[in-house]
Amino acid sequence: MTELEKKNNSININQYFKKLHDGLVSQIFNAPIDLFIEKYLFDRFERLRPFQLISLFYMMKEYIEASTSKKVQEYAPQFVISKNRILNLVFAMQFGELFCIDYVNDFKSNAEELKIAKDFYEQFLNLGKEKPEGIEYDLIQRWAKRLQIDYLFNLVDEEDHVEPLPAENRVSNEDIEMARFLQSQEIIGTNHAVILHMIGARKYFANLPSEEVKNIAIEIATIGTNGISPDKSGYTVQKIPGRSFSGYELLSYYYVSFAIALPELLPKLGLPFHDEFKIASKFEI
Repeated sequence: MTELEKKNNSININQYFKKLHDGLVSQIFNAPIDLFIEKYLFDRFERLRPFQLISLFYMMKEYIEASTSKKVQEYAPQFVISKNRILNLVFAMQFGELFCIDYVNDFKSNAEELKIAKDFYEQFLNLGKEKPEGIEYDLIQRWAKRLQIDYLFNLVDEEDHVEPLPAENRVSNEDIEMARFLQSQEIIGTNHAVILHMIGARKYFANLPSEEVKNIAIEIATIGTNGISPDKSGYTVQKIPGRSFSGYELLSYYYVSFAIALPELLPKLGLPFHDEFKIASKFEI
């Protein structure tokens, strides 16, 4: 049981991490765009400035609360709090420039967070008054890369986006994003690829008889006697026809098959994927 689960036995840890992931991705998507919008409103609609001031003032209060609240500090990973604080600081810098009210110090940021926020705001200012078309999406990618959260999402042209065809035991886009997010948490330190492959393995084995899962486990163990390299690909399992496995994928199927059919032998495999399996097991199949 994680520390978070110990603090609140009623919490759904899967939903909790999904909300953290969705919130962080939503914030990085909106941060540059909101800067352009607020600047546009301030410059073009002078009569609206009092209303804009009131609206942004209350938003500032919410942002400061999110960055400094003891309750947030207790329940949210520091990884998420820090990224949230940096992006909110950028917004606070614009608020200070537009309305001459400085809230930057209220966020209680460290030197590194403040430096990154200043760099982001300077990048925004350097674009000048005429916003190049689509530049906000470039900022999203650049800022996400600087914050080391660019792996949480993919930006694609709307016309190029095609929904994948449904397939059995396929790992969904939602599962991929969730596993990436879980792997990003410093307190977990897990292998993102293994988590994904384990989710796929659990979906594959879910509809198989236990005896068949056991036979697959034994065959993979036989393959393992010659060594399974995580960096290699092209592995095949006769009892899983029509499939070719990468090294990490086969190791994941190896672990999951034993966890299901031969759990008493699992410790003898010597595979260091206990935490990855624990996370993968939280996903509904």
